[in-house]
Formats: sequence, C-alpha cells, structure tokens
Amino acid sequence: MRRRIITFVISFVIASALHAGWLQLAARELYRRGITGFDAGPLSIGILLAMMGVFAVGLTLFVFEPTREDETWTRALALGATYGLVVFGFANLRNTLQIADWQFGISLIDAIWGTVLATATVALTRLAWEKIEEKKHDRTRRAKPSRPAPR
Repeated sequence: MRRRIITFVISFVIASALHAGWLQLAARELYRRGITGFDAGPLSIGILLAMMGVFAVGLTLFVFEPTREDETWTRALALGATYGLVVFGFANLRNTLQIADWQFGISLIDAIWGTVLATATVALTRLAWEKIEEKKHDRTRRAKPSRPAPR
C-alpha cells in the first residue's frame, strides 16, 4: 500500500506540472483559436489538481501495478500511452459530441497530448522509483558492515 501511495504522489506531481505547462503554453491559445467564444480565463488550479488526481489514480492502478515487477519499461510505456489516449480521447470525443463549436481537430490534438502526457509521466515516475530504490539499496549496503567469511 505504501508503494501505491508513493507512486500516486510522484505521478500526480509530475502529471500536474506537465499538464499545467501544456495548458498555459499551448492549449489555451489552441482552444481560443479553434472554438468560437472560448474564454481563456484564469487556470483553475483546483480543477487541474482534481483532474490530475483522477489521472494519477488511473495510472497507479492500471499502469504501475500491473508492471510493478517488469524489468523493462516497454509494457509500462505502452500501457501508459494507451491509458492517456483512452482517457483524453474519450473526453475530447465527448466534447465534440456535446459542444457545438468544438472541432474534431482539437480532439485529435488533445488525444495525442494525453498519450504524450501519460507516457512522459510513466517514464519520469519510473525514473524516480529507480532513484528511490538505488538510494534504498545504498543505505542497506552501508548499514550492513562487511564481515569476513567464516574459516
């Protein structure tokens, strides 16, 4: 359980930072140009954090847990990319269906972004876990003094 919580926290922080950057640097202008009447008001940090919390829970349960023992990153990155595509693709197709001025091109760009976001979050979270495990291993090795083999 402790590992899941740490994984959630790491992926939450990473995904939140990446997505906030995307929203501030690219998406707001994209939406403003592509959706008639779109108001690019101030970014709602509360909504961003809630959304990334749900996103990080999904990554923890559907990507990190099934790949916990995998030595290679291949499966984790593939599951992460698929998760991001499904989550962002579904949300954006719903927007296309429900919002009259929503353009399919924006949905496509957002679905690609979701794929990139999830894949990058998986990679950076796994890197963080490798560093944590490395430090833990180093502490364990230093804590156990080497003893000469019995004769």
